[in-house]
Amino acid sequence: MPVWEYSYSPALLSFLSSHDFNGKIVIPFTTHMGSGLAGIDEKIRKMYPKATVLQGLAIRNDTAKASAAEINAWLQKLGV
Repeated sequence: MPVWEYSYSPALLSFLSSHDFNGKIVIPFTTHMGSGLAGIDEKIRKMYPKATVLQGLAIRNDTAKASAAEINAWLQKLGV
């Protein structure tokens, strides 16, 4: 999911607003240029209080292509 200026991108906000993730497992991940997760995980928890939001991952755009090991370790930690 893209983070724009420390918040949802318009496309992501539209997607989240048109789906109900209550009762679902949500795993936030993003690429960014310095904002990290930008609190998106907490915003999703507030938007969907009955969802289970797992630990997210933020990867810098400029290192994304070389991040396979980090992503795989994160997914293994989550049990995915």
